[in-house]
Amino acid sequence: MSKIYILNLSQKSGLLTQLQSDTIFGHFCWRMRDLIGEDKLKEFLESYRSGCPVFTVSNSFFERDKIIYLPNSLLPFSNEKKETNKDEKIRNFLKYKDSKKMKFLTLKQFNFALNGEKEELEKSILEVDVKQPKYIEDLRTSVEISRETFSSKESQLFSYAPYYVQEELINSKRNEFTKTNTVIFIKILYEEKFNEKNFDCENILKDVFNIGFGKKKSSGYGEFEVNGFDNFEGFKEPDDSNGFITLSNYLPSVEDKITADNSYYDLNIKYGKLGEELALSLNPFKKPIVFMTPGSCFKTDVKKDYYGRCVRDIVELSGWKDKVLQNGIAFTLRIRI
Repeated sequence: MSKIYILNLSQKSGLLTQLQSDTIFGHFCWRMRDLIGEDKLKEFLESYRSGCPVFTVSNSFFERDKIIYLPNSLLPFSNEKKETNKDEKIRNFLKYKDSKKMKFLTLKQFNFALNGEKEELEKSILEVDVKQPKYIEDLRTSVEISRETFSSKESQLFSYAPYYVQEELINSKRNEFTKTNTVIFIKILYEEKFNEKNFDCENILKDVFNIGFGKKKSSGYGEFEVNGFDNFEGFKEPDDSNGFITLSNYLPSVEDKITADNSYYDLNIKYGKLGEELALSLNPFKKPIVFMTPGSCFKTDVKKDYYGRCVRDIVELSGWKDKVLQNGIAFTLRIRI
């Protein structure tokens, strides 16, 4: 039986790479190779190729004031409110319209969506006005350094925009701000392989964020403090589910038996790049790949702990074809549609 854990992180420096499931998985694999060797990594990846993944990982979300914010489901729901007067009707309509633009739901609201409790979800959205957490960008400009003279090159300026979690001022006198953490969910499918006697997945995941994540990590970007890796029982999945919702970047599989008629999704086209030393190869770019985004919902009769697939043919150079794996196996939860 699968178990769900939550990885809680505090951002210590700016991010230049989005915390998406396939990218997190790629960082994990590179770190596994460095810590326990390439043979172990090959054994680990073979379990994904053969349809027996060790764990699935979600995209990143927020936690503030002990409230977890999760993606707003893309399921449609009706606005069947009985307003007592015209002013209330207009006010509720405008608030309902704004709610459809919400990126996140609180955990309580998200569980309403999981269980198909549309009236409770609508009521909660209309009644509770919550300031949604978000990232803000900070534009930086640097100059390229000559490796020959170790001085600045002329006319070689470049810019980049690291992003940070936006904090809200809660006490101006004490200059106190809210503390917003990053959370990532892990669904362990094979606990004996996950533990430190085999692949040591927990410690490798923590190490990924301790040393830095994504672009310019060698310059101090993408650094986190790991606050905990704890069992999580907050999701209330329905017993009579008839579909699933993804919290990851998801690549549909034939075995999932989903159809366009019973699917509610958005798309994200990624233009990926090879990591670590492969990023220095002649052609480090992957082929464009289309993912279903977190919050996408699918109706299916197939009930299992994971959905999605991995693909290999994502690089132009044939020399890397058998060495590169793109993970589209998603962290999913059962839902009533």
